Amino acid sequence: LAAARGVPGLDPARLGADAASPGTLDGVRADRAEARRPVADVLAGQSGSPHPGRAKETPDGGHRYALPTLLFRSPAGHRVVAGWRPYEAYASAVEALAPGLLPPLRPIDPAAALERYRSLTGPELALLTGGARPVGAVRVDTANGPVWLHPEEAATHPALVPPAAPAP
Repeated sequence: LAAARGVPGLDPARLGADAASPGTLDGVRADRAEARRPVADVLAGQSGSPHPGRAKETPDGGHRYALPTLLFRSPAGHRVVAGWRPYEAYASAVEALAPGLLPPLRPIDPAAALERYRSLTGPELALLTGGARPVGAVRVDTANGPVWLHPEEAATHPALVPPAAPAP
């Protein structure tokens, strides 16, 4: 809960109560169980990614999904997108199960994208804005490529703000 402290509009008491509720605990247990019953598609690796998405063996001899893995289900069947993939791979899986569900992508104004999402990676910029960079964004170079931060995010971002000195 501490990680969510200070999020505008968040009700910390409600979040704490909801997180501790039996329904939430049941949901987490169900998610964990499902994660340890991977579909056959991921028992063999997939190519085209530095993280191919093959299911990982668990200490008890079972398997679990590798991260990241998205499993899409519909009455038409299922599709798995395992490992790091471009947006088009996820959209293709959705389209195969529910044709026409996703609206066509239309680039949005870079400033509007930054205002809404507060930070944007290179792939996100390419997808959302067609690659146009937002004016006034603060660029942070990371090992995985640049990230553009909203100025308000940059003011408190740990990569840009040195940690406070420990109390004597």
